[in-house]
Amino acid sequence: MRILSVVLATLLTTGCGDDPLETPTSSSPTAVTPTTITFAGTLAVGASRFYSFTAINSGSVRVMLASVASPTGGIPLAATLGVGVGVPSGTGCALAQSVSAQPGLTVQLDHTITPGVHCVVVFDEGTLTTPVNFAIRFSHP
Repeated sequence: MRILSVVLATLLTTGCGDDPLETPTSSSPTAVTPTTITFAGTLAVGASRFYSFTAINSGSVRVMLASVASPTGGIPLAATLGVGVGVPSGTGCALAQSVSAQPGLTVQLDHTITPGVHCVVVFDEGTLTTPVNFAIRFSHP
């Protein structure tokens, strides 16, 4: 009976300890918290404005043209402007992707980037007759 007790105790305690050769693994990837930026200014007729940023991870740049308004009085306008994502080039932003957008609080452009320096641009597509104030909100990895 004593031998049976020792055998049972050995079987019950086998595998209960930590294996020093076993490496713990993670089944969930590390989440990247995006950075959100608001870029605002005045856009002249026929002009473009851009904002450079550095992404430290790969992921999506999500851009929304949040508002377009009259520079005098701040009256909201339904003007269509071009918005895009690219890389700085000289004194501009070489576009990788762009869309025509009207102001709204939804993502109008979603573009995947890799780590490095990138830019978000807003531009007159030839429809402005006077300067406008704009605000772009975007997030990046």
